[in-house]
Order: sequence, then structure tokens, then C-alpha cells
Amino acid sequence: MADAYQERALPTLSVLERLRCLRREHVPYASHYCEENAYKLVEALYRDFSLPDHAVFAVFISNDCKSTPVWKQRLGNGRCPLMWDYHVITLVNVGAGDEGGIWVFDQDTTLPFPCEGLRYIEESFHPEMQLDDKYRQRFRVVPGRDYLEYFSSDRSHMKDFDAAQPPWPLIRGCRAPSDMRLGLYVDVHQSSSGEDVKKEQGCGKILSIAELISFVSP
Repeated sequence: MADAYQERALPTLSVLERLRCLRREHVPYASHYCEENAYKLVEALYRDFSLPDHAVFAVFISNDCKSTPVWKQRLGNGRCPLMWDYHVITLVNVGAGDEGGIWVFDQDTTLPFPCEGLRYIEESFHPEMQLDDKYRQRFRVVPGRDYLEYFSSDRSHMKDFDAAQPPWPLIRGCRAPSDMRLGLYVDVHQSSSGEDVKKEQGCGKILSIAELISFVSP
């Protein structure tokens, strides 16, 4: 009933205005399961906001040493970055206009939800900093529909951790060939020529931070 009322109450709002009505606390969330949080959010964005297929992306953030600095994280400590083995966020392209472009949904950030794309990159990844190459973030950008269809996780990577499991069932997309494909998405290793060494269907493409900035720029 509430969903139907929301649809009737917001017919004249822009896509971005409607997305800003989406509160962090209203989105399915499980701590330390960012890949599944993103999956559930992508589901909701397509279902509840009728976004076109090309407008939504899941983005895996990692590097070869699996120690990736991300600033402005709620579990972080002040000005210091939180070092994730990987992190996952969701991008939405709301189209052209004064407030168009790409916006970021990150349920673990202290930045706004959603946050304008360039601001999120600048404050979360500090591209101006001279990081050692092994710590520089890389980004696997996966179209939302591909993510829903090809991603799967049996949560075996968390068997030695004490974090509570998500309340929803295990995720296996309708085209996922196995129960555990998480590793394919987390792997952002590139060959010396810059090619993705994991050319698996449904896994998107790897971008550098400079390429991600271009991707989200108006």
C-alpha cells in the first residue's frame, strides 16, 4: 500500500528527486556484504524506479594486493582511509540536465546517499594523492542487468568471519553458471597491455581511476 501511494504522490518529480527520496535505512543492508547490498539495491532501482537497463551499474573496487584505501567510510577512523580487500558501490546515470550525470549509492559512506559522482570519487579515493601503484584503486564496472543475471555467491569467503549473514537467500543470478562467482568480480588484475585477464561473461570491464572520472563526468 505504501509503495502504491509513493508512486501516486511523486509523479511530477524528476528521476534524481525521486532517487533522493530513497533513504539509506530503507534499502536492504548487511554489514560486510557490500556485493550483496549492491545486488539488492540494483534490484530495487530497476523494480521501483523503472530505470532503463543502461542507467545502473555495480562497481567493484579493489587492487592486486587486496588492500584498497577508501575514505569517508562509516567504519573508518576520522581522516584515515579504511583499507578494504574490496568494496562495491552502485552508480546511476540520471541523464542530462543541471543535476544530471552519474550519482553514487554507497551504504557504507559518510557522504550523502546518493552522492554526485565526481564528489564521491574525489573524497573517497583521492585521485590527486601519489599512492604506491599496488594500493591504487581499480574499478570493475558491471552493467546492472548483467550483475543481476550473472553474479552469484555462496558466502564461503566469509566462513571465518563473525559477521552476521544477510537475512535474504543466497544469490545466484539466472545465468550464473556456478554458485560462487564473487572472485571473478573482485579480481581487477590486468595484463601488461591493460587487458582484463578475466574475460568472463557478465563481469563488465576494468577502469583506472582516471577512466572512472571520465566515465562519471558530464
